[in-house]
Amino acid sequence: MSSFPRDDDPGLEAERNSAALAAGVVDQKFAGHYYLHGVMETGSELLLKKDGSFIWYLAVGALDQTADGQWVRDGDFLLLHVPTQISNAPIASLAERRPWDLDAERRLMAHLQWQARVRAEERCPYALFNVVDIAATPAVPFLAGTETPKPNISPSQIEAATGAAADARKKAEIAMALAASQAPNDLALDDAAIDAMMKWNEENWNLSQLVEEAGLGANKMAGPALPMVCQWPQKPDEAAEIESQWQKGIAIKLTDPDENARYRYVKITLRYADGSEDNAITDEDASAVFPYRAGRLADEVRISADWLPEGDDVVLPMPSMEAGVQNVLIPSSGLYRPPFTYMRLRIDGPDLLPDLIPRGRYVRPDREDR
Repeated sequence: MSSFPRDDDPGLEAERNSAALAAGVVDQKFAGHYYLHGVMETGSELLLKKDGSFIWYLAVGALDQTADGQWVRDGDFLLLHVPTQISNAPIASLAERRPWDLDAERRLMAHLQWQARVRAEERCPYALFNVVDIAATPAVPFLAGTETPKPNISPSQIEAATGAAADARKKAEIAMALAASQAPNDLALDDAAIDAMMKWNEENWNLSQLVEEAGLGANKMAGPALPMVCQWPQKPDEAAEIESQWQKGIAIKLTDPDENARYRYVKITLRYADGSEDNAITDEDASAVFPYRAGRLADEVRISADWLPEGDDVVLPMPSMEAGVQNVLIPSSGLYRPPFTYMRLRIDGPDLLPDLIPRGRYVRPDREDR
């Protein structure tokens, strides 16, 4: 056995591992490509190189981990070591600040549009059942025109289905209008509107099937007109891109100077001098936007994400700002934490048994003594 068995003292164990690493030698007969066996739903590979370096990979579900470093033999064990680089550099830091620009305004407009859509969906849950057209549409029934249905579908069938769908649409419009005119989240009225919308979808589907079977093309009946409070906002008019009409605000842009990471869907909290706070989530371009608040100066940014070291938020005090774009640098190299510092693998014939993976066994298929 190794002269340095594991014990319950992490400091002593690290010291022993360090001594073993210094005294150990690279036993080249163990060099090769190993694969993990014996662990359900876990994939892992270990490449031990003859020069004493190694590459390790592990995949468990959605989690992927990698490590590289040096290896030596220590008695009946192989010892893997991943060097740790201690850095005093901050996780995040403020970078350049620039005036509000067209790109920031466009992001703000998209953000406000998304917020309005969320509010409409929360206010009118029944509108989500409008699978034909989410916007208000004219009540124009389907008309077969001058085309003649196929013999197996009679004009009277088309007419009856059209009438049933039109009736269901009208009832859905009345139910939604009633629900929208009352206090938000009136469950009884909301449920009645949902039932009416489901009935409309059923009748409209029946009409669509008949129209298709009759060879009359697509069903052109429009969906129920939604109450104004339920309508999704339209995309901002291009006229809003004129600088004099900008709403402006504050944008926080997260950037990786190492160019390896894109910080999407990160919670950003903006704190103002009066103690109030606003929250936003970074978009596909790692930008979080906050609408303009007249007279309120932001003086602190807080970044929240589960990939931050130790799971702690990063808080950055910043010079006061009322509008503009503040860049924040987060080097991805400073976020990396190796999955282990030392790993011991007990030599078991041609195989290696890792101490950090219970029941695991690294097997090298090409070993001649297997």
